[in-house]
Amino acid sequence: MIHIIVSAVLALLFLVTGAGKVLGLGYANKQRDLLHVEPRFWRITGILEWAGAAGLIVGIWVPWLGIAAAVCLALFMVAAAVARIRASRKAGTTKGLVAGVTADLFLAVIAAVTAALIAMGK
Repeated sequence: MIHIIVSAVLALLFLVTGAGKVLGLGYANKQRDLLHVEPRFWRITGILEWAGAAGLIVGIWVPWLGIAAAVCLALFMVAAAVARIRASRKAGTTKGLVAGVTADLFLAVIAAVTAALIAMGK
């Protein structure tokens, strides 16, 4: 039962962060510019976040889809951490690096745990 709550909360989080990217909201564009990501790719990442969120919600009734979505989101967030580190090196600044990478990896762990909870039926 806990996997339903965790899936819903994680889905909501990715819906919100994806919306910022897809809709081009100010805070998201600031992050995009800080990371030196081109606008088109930024929107695509938002769409992928929405797809992951949808997979988590549908995964409440179709467990294999929830597991796949959670694993993909975990990998997505590891890639986000790597991209953040690379952008920091390229820009020659570490401003916000530790906080950003920590948040990315925290979400990766939460997504991985969600996949495990779904798989165990907990």
